[in-house]
Amino acid sequence: MLDSPSILTTTDCSGHIENASRFPSSQTHEAAETDLHVTAIESVLAKLSEAERAAIIKHIIKLANMSRKQRAAIMALTDGD
Repeated sequence: MLDSPSILTTTDCSGHIENASRFPSSQTHEAAETDLHVTAIESVLAKLSEAERAAIIKHIIKLANMSRKQRAAIMALTDGD
């Protein structure tokens, strides 16, 4: 897992920077962790061809739309790959 740095600002989906003090500290930590995950995903996807990127994005969308139980079953089957 990625280490979360201390972040004083957060960016909303439209790119506007907001003062993190408006959010509870747990929400700020969650936003910082999400930002790190998104950055890591963007970095890895950028290394792939457009076709590979599109296929992976389709899989992520399918996983996100599954129930928690279905997603857990899929992740258990692929754990260690």
